Amino acid sequence: LLADHEDFFFWLDSEPRDTLEVDARLKQLPQDVRFLLIEEEGNSFLSPAGEVFFSAFTQAIEKAANCPVYLSEPASNFYEKLEPSIKARYEREIAKLRSPVLRRSNADQVRKCDCFVYPKGHRDERVFFYEKENSVFICELARHSDESYERLIARGVQKDAYKDFKQMS
Repeated sequence: LLADHEDFFFWLDSEPRDTLEVDARLKQLPQDVRFLLIEEEGNSFLSPAGEVFFSAFTQAIEKAANCPVYLSEPASNFYEKLEPSIKARYEREIAKLRSPVLRRSNADQVRKCDCFVYPKGHRDERVFFYEKENSVFICELARHSDESYERLIARGVQKDAYKDFKQMS
């Protein structure tokens, strides 16, 4: 839940937020998010439980920051052509992908692919990856909005087809 809606939680945690403004944003989020909030004097905050979960989430990302991530040539080419705002979105997903807990709980195998796809759910950014020796190897990056995700699933992403990986900085 936190990984899927991290923008909201970082926004909420950054400063006191007016409850009306929070409620407006909550309309677009799952009902479960509300269980992690409290309201006091017209402002909304993370509840004590929300603070614990949010802290655990941010610590998991920080702890995993040194996990090596390698990009295949096709993934690297895709990444380098992205506009800065979209590239930043992929960087946030890859930061979460570095965490073993987050990547394993939010990835699935699909159709003819022997790689995992991260993240689950209705997201534009998709990462086809596999794990080896505590490292993450990204075979392909794709997007729903340009239909590259559907093309890759139809073709099938097979990790043996990717040989030359370079470490992501």
